[in-house]
Amino acid sequence: VVAASEDAIVIKLKPSEFAVLDPNLVTTVPCEGTKVHVQPYARRRFDGLRADTPEERTEMMSDGTPYTVKTHILGSAPAKLPIPEP
Repeated sequence: VVAASEDAIVIKLKPSEFAVLDPNLVTTVPCEGTKVHVQPYARRRFDGLRADTPEERTEMMSDGTPYTVKTHILGSAPAKLPIPEP
């Protein structure tokens, strides 16, 4: 921790990389000089996987040969509801 005030907490991640945290969003406000572990927020789907994880599905060619399709969606992370398809 490089600096801690009531407005922000500044943490040095690498020699040229810093993170600024809102003190209202941390569990405890550390003192300057304390080593901390920063776990960034990662949006997750209902199945527990990260929202930016590519979706894989197996499809069939016209001759019956299976192939795998990997889908990456940029800029959005749809969350499929864990309910059966109608």
